[in-house]
Amino acid sequence: MSITLGLVELMEGEISLKSSVNVGTHVSISIPLTPPPAASANTEESIEKPIPEGLRILVVEDNMINQVLVKAMLENLNCVVTLTDLGKESAELYKNHEFDLVLMDINLPDINGFEATELIKAHDPDSIVVALTADVFSHENEKLFKHKLTKPISLDGLKQTLSGLFG
Repeated sequence: MSITLGLVELMEGEISLKSSVNVGTHVSISIPLTPPPAASANTEESIEKPIPEGLRILVVEDNMINQVLVKAMLENLNCVVTLTDLGKESAELYKNHEFDLVLMDINLPDINGFEATELIKAHDPDSIVVALTADVFSHENEKLFKHKLTKPISLDGLKQTLSGLFG
């Protein structure tokens, strides 16, 4: 259900549940077919700076479901996404391609996100790396990251992060 909720929120829809013992559960999902109205000039959303189109983002995430969700959110924001699930591979991809941003999971199957970020920073000290984590961490290498996004990632949190870094 959390995956469904994430996708419904991504499409600016709503989900509701009704459950009765020995009867069953009714799930209702509604997704708007028309774009929502533009925010008024007086709302906080208007303060958010626009995100440049075509940002090249490397997503380093070993969970397939998280990959699908983050990729969908980023592509909805007109970003170009490259995915990998390994830290060592992320450093090689970074060396061989141009990326504006790296979204780095901390817990990876080969090397951890801190080590992978150190490899990327050794190649490009000015690289922008944002930590993706479900854990609250206090680590001496936390300063490697420009920002931290806590999982599950929300579209609003992602927009705010990108707007703050590139808007």
